[in-house]
Amino acid sequence: WTLSTTFETSGRWTDGEARIVTSTDWDPDHYGRFGDVRLRPALDLLARIGGLPEGDVVDLGCGSGSVGAALARRFPDRRRIGVDSSRAMLAKAEATGAYDVVVEADIATWEPERPVALLYSNAALQWLGAHESLMPALARRLAPGGTPAVQMPSQNPAPSHRIWNDLVQDH
Repeated sequence: WTLSTTFETSGRWTDGEARIVTSTDWDPDHYGRFGDVRLRPALDLLARIGGLPEGDVVDLGCGSGSVGAALARRFPDRRRIGVDSSRAMLAKAEATGAYDVVVEADIATWEPERPVALLYSNAALQWLGAHESLMPALARRLAPGGTPAVQMPSQNPAPSHRIWNDLVQDH
């Protein structure tokens, strides 16, 4: 398991529902204003990923594709899939040319065509609730020996972090 945490945030769902928070579509240009700050933990996480089995590399919650070029350099011979719910962000991600496929989907419910080698998610899963069921569901999308590489802003009391810590300690 690869897990990285960075900064604190106060957002938390109390109803246990898994969903993406968005009242309007994301604005890629506004989001990109702090791209260098947001990219640092993403690249740190990418550097921690070891060998992978056969299969696709998925950027779950790819946004505007800011990590796409780094994924392409690291995994040039893999099919790279970007998944996000924002059409505007996916248009930017597709324009990078780093992904072989971009998919508009709710990242909580998206299912791959086949098990994946890497499920990479940088600063996206904290927007979802029901981590106690989401994290095991994501793990089931992996090929045997696959890697879930997830970075979320630090929410240590959140169920997601308790579950990850329990999983790490059990393995």
